Amino acid sequence: IVQAGRQREATRRDDDLALLETAGREAPGDARMRWYYARELDYAGRSAEAVEEYKRYLSLPGGWARERAFACRQLSLLEPSEARIWLLRAFTESPDETEAASRLAWDCISKRDHAGAFYWSCFAIQARPESQSHASDAEAYGPTPWKWACESAAALGKYADAGKIARDGLRRFPGNATLASLAAAYSFDTDGPER
Repeated sequence: IVQAGRQREATRRDDDLALLETAGREAPGDARMRWYYARELDYAGRSAEAVEEYKRYLSLPGGWARERAFACRQLSLLEPSEARIWLLRAFTESPDETEAASRLAWDCISKRDHAGAFYWSCFAIQARPESQSHASDAEAYGPTPWKWACESAAALGKYADAGKIARDGLRRFPGNATLASLAAAYSFDTDGPER
């Protein structure tokens, strides 16, 4: 049954892709259709074509800001050498979303840029979960950006901020073991983590 379901899903995706290819030839300036076509190419693992199509989509006027930001975020994954440029553009396209800020925070963390990680993760933790859409990355609305904000604050010696961020995150995500541990480590201590 599982195999049959996967096969039907693959067939449906192939059908969707074929329909979107035809639509692209018939209406090359339709931004929304271009976004769906690029996304389906990406899902199908046709990365080079997806890159080309996401860029074509972004060159068109119009399109929903969240979908434009999604296209930029996907390009950051498909063209890792240009990741930061694409993520900054994603943030510019839709600054009220947390995804680009969250990925920029991770980019900074991976480069040991604690100030950048703190800056971007503080943007990310301001996200409103109710603002998610079909173009959202649910993980960006979870506890991970709170963890990064806390850890980067601590790395900068901002222990009181680290404690406040961890406690605020724990109120938003009660029972999260990582945030509970960070809240305990930085509680009532402005000189550093409790030993």
